[in-house]
Amino acid sequence: MSRRRRQGPPGWRPLALAAAGAALLVAALLLTAAATDRAVVVPSWWLVGVMAALFAAADVVGLRLRLHLHMKRETMTLTLVEIPLVLGLLLLEPWPLLGVALVGTLGGALWRRTSVLRAGFNVCLVALEVAISSWLLGQLLGTTAPADAEAATPGVVAAVLVVVLAQALLSVCVVGGAIWITTGEVDGAQVRSVARAGCVVAVGNASVALLVAELALGQPSGLVPLAVVVAVLLAAYRGHARLLGDHGRLEELTRIAAALSEPLEGEALCERVLREARDVTGCAVAALVWAEADGAAGASTRLSGQTLAHDEAAASAWWQACLTTGETVERAGSREVGEGPGVAVPLPTGTARRAALVVEDRVSVRGSFGPEDVRQLRALADHASVALQRAHLTDVLRADLADQERRARTDGLTGLPNGAALVSRLDDDAAAGGAVVVVLDLDGFADVNEVLGHDAGDELLRAVARRLVATAGPAALVARVGPDEFAVLLPAAEGRVAAERATALLEAVTARDGRLPVEARATGGLTVAAPGERGASTLHRAQRALAAARAERMPLRTWSTHDEAAAARRLALVADLRQALSEDALEVHYQPVVAPGTGVVLGVEALVRWTSERHGRVGPDEFVPLAEQSGLVQPLTAAVLRQALADVATWRHRRPQMTVAVNLSPLSLRDAGCARDVEQALAEAGLPPTALELEITETADLADDEQTAASLEQLRRLGVRLLVDDFGTGQSSLAYLQVLPVSGLKIDRSFVGPMLEDPSSAAIVGAAARLARDLGLHVVAEGVEDASTMTALTGLGVDAVQGYHVARPMPADALRTWLRERPTVLPGDVPAQRAASSPVPVVPS
Repeated sequence: MSRRRRQGPPGWRPLALAAAGAALLVAALLLTAAATDRAVVVPSWWLVGVMAALFAAADVVGLRLRLHLHMKRETMTLTLVEIPLVLGLLLLEPWPLLGVALVGTLGGALWRRTSVLRAGFNVCLVALEVAISSWLLGQLLGTTAPADAEAATPGVVAAVLVVVLAQALLSVCVVGGAIWITTGEVDGAQVRSVARAGCVVAVGNASVALLVAELALGQPSGLVPLAVVVAVLLAAYRGHARLLGDHGRLEELTRIAAALSEPLEGEALCERVLREARDVTGCAVAALVWAEADGAAGASTRLSGQTLAHDEAAASAWWQACLTTGETVERAGSREVGEGPGVAVPLPTGTARRAALVVEDRVSVRGSFGPEDVRQLRALADHASVALQRAHLTDVLRADLADQERRARTDGLTGLPNGAALVSRLDDDAAAGGAVVVVLDLDGFADVNEVLGHDAGDELLRAVARRLVATAGPAALVARVGPDEFAVLLPAAEGRVAAERATALLEAVTARDGRLPVEARATGGLTVAAPGERGASTLHRAQRALAAARAERMPLRTWSTHDEAAAARRLALVADLRQALSEDALEVHYQPVVAPGTGVVLGVEALVRWTSERHGRVGPDEFVPLAEQSGLVQPLTAAVLRQALADVATWRHRRPQMTVAVNLSPLSLRDAGCARDVEQALAEAGLPPTALELEITETADLADDEQTAASLEQLRRLGVRLLVDDFGTGQSSLAYLQVLPVSGLKIDRSFVGPMLEDPSSAAIVGAAARLARDLGLHVVAEGVEDASTMTALTGLGVDAVQGYHVARPMPADALRTWLRERPTVLPGDVPAQRAASSPVPVVPS
């Protein structure tokens, strides 16, 4: 099997060359007919024979002297034809001159055993050269015979030089055209170089011919020393031609090195190497052949004409010994079997594979390969080896980079594309008109890893990946974008269709499979990419929809413009909150806490308030969670704590037992410096620890966190009171009372408010009050809205109450006025001091 490219018409070039030769012959006949007849000095038959012999000898001697100018794979031989041509112009009429030129040139071609097509074209070319020379000389000299006076008169010399220069230029142009017909290409620079050399040689040959004619007509004895001088000059010229050949080969190698240094790769580089080898050696065929290190047959890339073919290397080929031994192998060639000369040189590969550069079927005019040719080919092979190895290394590096890029865009566990690949695909799809993105997060995956091990978790992820790929279909892209998070890119769809596709993916994840250690569950977020939207933005919106689904306990949530506006508002609020904290622009309001029976003020709860210049009044339910999420909870708690302690310090002058309660975030308790910060704030306000109550909200992991437990213990030792806020609504209330050093609890308003109408709420409030009393804890009921509820709580033995029935939260100045209307707290009116307790920085509610 083979693969070929650039196949040209196989038969038109020889036919075109034959047609061109015929055209040259016709033109020669026409010009000879138009040439001016001139009188001749010695019109004899022996002169005709001598002239024919001179034409034959001029061609053969020029070949022997290696007067060659190489043009690509073809060669132009600078023969001595101008010598018999000038003598013939001086001594013969046009028609006899044309005849002897044809006979002599044909005889020389037969002597050199040139191919029929090439010999015929050369004969026709010589005929045209003779004919145009006769015609042009006739135009310059008319019918005057040059020998009537002196052969070397200035007029004759000038006319002859003009003729031979014109003949030389014509010859170069015609040969260049023939080379273009034969090879399909021609180098203009080489044609100009050959034209210059041809003109110089033509002028030299014409000068010799004029001298011979002058001596022959006037002093025949002078021909002998002239012959000696010419022989010496020819020998010197042959040596000079060899030097020029060596210089030309050196220039050729320099040019080849520059050509092979171009950034070519693969087939283009192989073709460049083969073309250079073929042109340098003047061969019709060049090939690169390879064999495996174990001797197994390899492959070959062969350039013949305009055809580049890839075949299996023939095990019986003449160049096979070059692959086996690593030595140069030559083929002499045989006309009987139609084989031209060839040579194969080893090609270093830098690997265990063996390779060779092969050229064959050399043009006959160049003869067999000489040592210089082999050395030049070996040098070319070395340059080619460097270029091929460089290209191979480039291919290896490119493949390695492609593999690294593939791995960088592929999840190693599931084999799915990763987030970077998904974003890139999203960018492409968005440019083409949008897409649907569904992000799915596995529920409880951390528990699977913790309980069953990472192997079980990995198998679960692979199973989910397979399910998603099977459900999404071939037009979708499934990617793993997080430890337990997948994203599916679906074709563009809107509204209900997109939701149905996302629901189908969720159902595929939760499908029962007895082969898995656990049943998978997932939550999803959905968004539709807008045309032209960046992929990263689309993925982020889908992940925000997923977060909203988790927060709202929904299986699937679709991103909406409302969500986008809310997200923008949250970003703006965080920036404004940070600025407000730096400018101390937050306010602290206070809600009184009183004894239910007497109405005596026991203390206040500090509640943070914020009015933004851009957003107006912002509720604590909105900005406190943002502070926790953005890392601002510590400075927020510190600001509220300082302000509350400073205010209560002024009120304790008249009410020395008055306390202030400040809400603490669980995040504050996880700070190792929590107790230290509280102690420093108390010291700055000049208050004892018993003046401060810290309220913590129940969370599931609060009692299990080591740092939280340590902070609570440090606060207890400090003497600060610790209350469990919103008691009854959390996940581990009884555990709090058992393991945490709390001083009291606050029964949540959700139980206190409806207790008169709802028996279950009343039962919960009563049970909480009895439990606290049995444990020796202080009980505060919040959310008291009317006198009846106040009376009922008094009967249950609650220690303190707060709510709108007592007073609404108010600024410090308003509270100061409100306190003037209340009796001063006496030591005997205040319940027994509770045990100190609890955490750090404060998060107001």
